[in-house]
Amino acid sequence: MREIMFTTFADGRVPSDWLVETPHHAFERGGLRTGRVTRALVPLPGNGWRKLRVEIDVEPVGGAAVECGDGLLNMALIVKAPYPPRHRALKYMQTFAESVCPVADKPGVRHVEFELNGQCLRGLVDGVEYLSANDPFPREMVGTLTLTFWEDCLVHQVRVLGDEQL
Repeated sequence: MREIMFTTFADGRVPSDWLVETPHHAFERGGLRTGRVTRALVPLPGNGWRKLRVEIDVEPVGGAAVECGDGLLNMALIVKAPYPPRHRALKYMQTFAESVCPVADKPGVRHVEFELNGQCLRGLVDGVEYLSANDPFPREMVGTLTLTFWEDCLVHQVRVLGDEQL
C-alpha cells in the first residue's frame, strides 16, 4: 500500500479541502480537540480505491470513539468510553457485524486502524484486532471519506494508505 494522504494538526488548522460538519472542535497540544462530536468529510484522491487503510493517532480526553467510512459503509471502534464497548460495521446504517470486546485502558496516544480491503473489513487499536467482518455487498471506496470522533479526544494525525486505485 502507498500513502495517499497524511495530515497533522500541529499548525492549528484543518486541511482546506476537508469539510468539518460540526462546530465543536478546537486545537490544543498539537492536536484537533473534538469535543463531544466532530465529523469531517475528507476527499479521497483519485477515482477510488479497492483497498484502503486509515490510521489515526488519537488521545482520549473524556473518551474516544472513532468512526470511519464513506457514508454507506462505516466502521466504529470504541477506544475509551464510560459505557460498554460496541464496535460495529454498518452498511446503509444497518449493523452487520459487531464486537463487545473492551479495549485495554492505557494513558496516552492510541493508534487506531481501519482496513477496508474489498470484502474484508478490520478494526484495530494498537495492533490488536477488535472488529473483523466480511462486507455482504463489497464495493470500492470512492469520493469522500467520513471521519467522526466522539467523546472528546485529541486527534494527532490521520494517515490514509491505498492500493489498487481505480
